Amino acid sequence: RNVESIDSKNLVLFNYVHPNKKDYLMGSWENSVSKTIGLLPAADPSVYFPDIADESLKCDLSFVGGYWPYKGQNLDKYIIPLCYPIGKYNIKIFGNQAWPVSQYMGVIDDKTVRKLFSSSLICPNVSEPHANVFGFEVNERVFKLASSKAFFISDPISSLTEDIFTKGEAVVATDPDNFHCLVKEFINNPEQREKHAAACYQTVMKEHTYAHRAQQIMESFS
Repeated sequence: RNVESIDSKNLVLFNYVHPNKKDYLMGSWENSVSKTIGLLPAADPSVYFPDIADESLKCDLSFVGGYWPYKGQNLDKYIIPLCYPIGKYNIKIFGNQAWPVSQYMGVIDDKTVRKLFSSSLICPNVSEPHANVFGFEVNERVFKLASSKAFFISDPISSLTEDIFTKGEAVVATDPDNFHCLVKEFINNPEQREKHAAACYQTVMKEHTYAHRAQQIMESFS
């Protein structure tokens, strides 16, 4: 039907948030629409799955994402300090916007991203600043990493541990200093890395693929 003919009382709104956190953003909408649902990003297992490590991509840490002033507020705290002194860690950074460090290696395609995840000891997850403050926005990166069975350490996002990885599957830092300590702790601990990566993989495959999200949408209209 045309948008003009849709009865607002029957409209369903989707947002970038777990259903448990939707009232924070969407509570006021309940008075004007019949139903709201929260819909998170997820993993596409046809694109992101455990792959064979690529010798040319092997590294201690890798990060895929652009650098811009707003996101840089967190990247400067979490990732940039790990880049110095140069050579302390073997770091590979890719993204569609250049970084102010020599470890930046340009743009990368999805297939190579998957290979990179499987070739890295640690894949940091860093969010935009508001995600740390409000705690409801979980980015797609964590689902891609988990679906690839890659080990990640994340910056603090309440919803990540309260709504998604609720059984201690994910390693989540409390602040930048703790993040750097966790990198030091896990980089030489392959058994623990594999344990957490496998647990996150199982959780995402069970509940957080885009097939699950499609089912959520279908159920919201039933």
